[in-house]
Amino acid sequence: MMAKEAYYFSHDSNARHDPDIGQMRSVYKMLGYAWFWVLIEMMRDANEHKLSMQGKYIWNAYASELQCNAEEARQFVEDCINEFNLFASDGRFFWSESLLRRMEKKTTTSEKRSAAAKKRWDKDRTNTEFPDDNMQMHDVSNAIAMQGKESKRNKSKVKEIKEKEIKDKTAFEAYTSNPVLLSSLNSFIEFRMKIRKPMTDRAVSLLLSNLDKLGKDDKEKISILEQSILNGWQGIFALKDQGGAANAKPREFTQGVRSGGHSGQSEYAHLDKPGWSRRA
Repeated sequence: MMAKEAYYFSHDSNARHDPDIGQMRSVYKMLGYAWFWVLIEMMRDANEHKLSMQGKYIWNAYASELQCNAEEARQFVEDCINEFNLFASDGRFFWSESLLRRMEKKTTTSEKRSAAAKKRWDKDRTNTEFPDDNMQMHDVSNAIAMQGKESKRNKSKVKEIKEKEIKDKTAFEAYTSNPVLLSSLNSFIEFRMKIRKPMTDRAVSLLLSNLDKLGKDDKEKISILEQSILNGWQGIFALKDQGGAANAKPREFTQGVRSGGHSGQSEYAHLDKPGWSRRA
């Protein structure tokens, strides 16, 4: 025959040194210590961890477990209640307050562990049953995060472009009040942006300086700018028919050119020369 399932409860290794147990042992010796723990074990297995004090033969039942007579069992329990404060009683049941606290703590701990295990199990089951959904959610989250970063980059870039446009506009307005020339300057800046060759502040400054050198008046400066835009040139050059020499090589202004010397590198050093300026 299989033994009944046994249940665990905590037991202090130094319980024998407890003052109340010490008093009990001084009267009942080690036999009383054994009776005490037998009753505690019975309470552990009892409903609500309490033992009844009612019934004609209830003390006979306890005496059978303690291997003593009914009167000895009753007297021991009453002394543990009234003299040694080891048990509490309401006249119908008796119990150990210490055992109740320990069992409540054990129950709370077990419930927490059970809830945590169920949560892990539900999560594992969801990942197993719906891996595609989980992957899709992960991908969507990544996509949203990347879109957010891209949106920030785009906003930053738009802000930078707007600030640059305002700075260029201010520089152009300081350069001329001619609305047509202003429009041509802005058109040239937009053209450079479209071919992905935006102009730096330094380049804008060089553009205006070279424009003064190449054009004698606003009308000629407008024609120079329009000539570069129409031909797709990144830089500005003297007009094709300037000075009546239709086939003359145009004057190209770059930073660092010295009369009779070698032209250095500059913002415009790499710019395309018009096809009609090349030798046949």
